[in-house]
Amino acid sequence: MPAPIRPRVLFVSVDAERDTPAKTGEYAHFFRKDTLAASGDPAALANFAQVLGLVFMKAPLDNGDYSMDHSATLRRTRSAGATGRPIRPPLVWGDIASDLRTLAESGR
Repeated sequence: MPAPIRPRVLFVSVDAERDTPAKTGEYAHFFRKDTLAASGDPAALANFAQVLGLVFMKAPLDNGDYSMDHSATLRRTRSAGATGRPIRPPLVWGDIASDLRTLAESGR
């Protein structure tokens, strides 16, 4: 049996207007130091989200500012694309840990 592979976490900011690479990395590393962080231009982010079955949109606020509304779904991915079922709220951390453990043990 191959040695387990620890899954890597990728945090993707969908607010490239406000989230600099440094700011995105700082936020992602708040959760875990080896979390990868990324963003991109709006068209690339829209394509990325569509491929993974995720959604996001800029939502104007009354004060002239905006917020970013986005799905809270987690996806397991490989370089070839999404794998497995989407993990949707309510998020049950024990179930997520079990899925990741199985994924690591299978080497997929």
